[in-house]
Amino acid sequence: MLREVFRINPRLFPEMSDVVVIARSGAERLNYGNVYEELEKASGALERAARVSRECTAIDIQKEPSNSGSAKK
Repeated sequence: MLREVFRINPRLFPEMSDVVVIARSGAERLNYGNVYEELEKASGALERAARVSRECTAIDIQKEPSNSGSAKK
């Protein structure tokens, strides 16, 4: 069911991000509407987490020292 919700509603998931979903006990009883509703509730938090991750990655890239001109002999 999750795969179907993702396929039809990719906007619920942040672009350029991987999302791991761990189903809880009883998840097999959920229908499409239930799964969609749960993911829609989580979409804001997913987007914020993806934004923070991208910002941290950008900061880490900026902190990396440049190797130009520092070759060891």
